[in-house]
Amino acid sequence: MTLLLNLPLELFQEVLLQAVLVRSPIRALRLRLVCKKFSQQVQFVLFQRQLLDDCFFRYMMRLEWNHCEPATFWHSYFSQRTLNTENPPHVNFHVIGGRHYHVINHTRMIAERICEETDIDLKTAIEALCWLAMYQAYHFSDDTRQSGLTSDNLEADLFSAAAYLNLVPMTRRLLQADDCLEEGVETFFPSPIILPRWQEIQIYLNFSEIIFINTSLNRKEPTILQPENLESKNGRQN
Repeated sequence: MTLLLNLPLELFQEVLLQAVLVRSPIRALRLRLVCKKFSQQVQFVLFQRQLLDDCFFRYMMRLEWNHCEPATFWHSYFSQRTLNTENPPHVNFHVIGGRHYHVINHTRMIAERICEETDIDLKTAIEALCWLAMYQAYHFSDDTRQSGLTSDNLEADLFSAAAYLNLVPMTRRLLQADDCLEEGVETFFPSPIILPRWQEIQIYLNFSEIIFINTSLNRKEPTILQPENLESKNGRQN
């Protein structure tokens, strides 16, 4: 073990890469338990070579939306893949309700639109929106598959993202768009009325706008989504 740990870093990473390829990426995650160096370098190899694509979206729908270690690990992978992807990847689609959603590309497009209109940097926007996409995948995947109702409405997703990031001027502008709300259709991101800053944004909207949004979204009394929560509502750990 000592000889292995004393190898030059590039050679050590190559050894880990071969171990990952032999064991499969998911089984290779156990190597992170060996020691701190293994943990860091196994993650580096998996992320750099994008070896978790084939299993990421399955885990995305199984991880409860919180900041426990497994969710944080997959969020880091999702964020890095999205940040380093300028053109749509040619593989790895997330299938919802018979429709193929290009998760990485769609998340990046929304983040880029936000950066064009605000002073938020791309990395910050992507990291925030990746949590939002993971929440939607976990909480709404079964309902959406059964209903078959999905939306590729970029403006609706941008509206949810702007509300989540507390971008009041942008939220208000998108609210004026005729197609930013589609009744009874699940979007890529959660409805804005379950987002943690929705109450803050309502202060800046007039009463008729608030009634219009809540009526159009046609949802039950919302459970407010709190990204600061480190524990899930039922206390389960992943």
